[in-house]
Amino acid sequence: MTKRVIILLTFVDGVLFRTKQFVPDYRYTQSFLALDNADEVMMVDVTPGAKQQDSFIRVVREYVERAHLPVTAGGGISSMSETKRLFEEAGADRVVIGPRYSFLPVWIAEHYGAQAIVQALNHGCDTIIDEPQIVAGAELLVNSIDRDGSLEGYDLPMLRACADQAPIIAAGGCGTWGHMAEAFEAGAVACATSCIFHFTDPTLASFKRNLAAAGHAVRPAI
Repeated sequence: MTKRVIILLTFVDGVLFRTKQFVPDYRYTQSFLALDNADEVMMVDVTPGAKQQDSFIRVVREYVERAHLPVTAGGGISSMSETKRLFEEAGADRVVIGPRYSFLPVWIAEHYGAQAIVQALNHGCDTIIDEPQIVAGAELLVNSIDRDGSLEGYDLPMLRACADQAPIIAAGGCGTWGHMAEAFEAGAVACATSCIFHFTDPTLASFKRNLAAAGHAVRPAI
């Protein structure tokens, strides 16, 4: 199977924000990015202290209606009804579930299939925060909070430590295509990044050409 390049977009009150600094970017909220060469888009609601937002459901639905690639959505999901909204109202292909609500992945697997689950594992300073109980068939989003927005590369030791638990999506710290190559070599099946496509010049197409040249099987760039 090919390795995947995922664009990670975070939202507060329906507005696109960037990295843990959560700087608002109203310009991209409606148009997003040129994503023809992405393999997947992951949209996460990081609105502080709020339940699933109507504004977030709306922005996911609007994107799904014109996207030609899989959309994963989540953030702050704490109930079955919120999960159903993402699948049935917003039209998400998969949902991101945090470790606090361990009953949800089992319920999702029963109703939508394990392939529709991404379980989040957030960590900082080499310490795992709320390690989830992995559902067979789900993917694990390994997100380095400390490296978010740093452009210094993924936390490779943590990726290696988690690679035998489930298929790994690496997140937090990507600054160059070489960082993605390192993450793939550490066992990741996909790499998620956000700020690099906002702040730097390399495009998704050039990323994929470089990854292919380095021997990593990726979907060919358009």
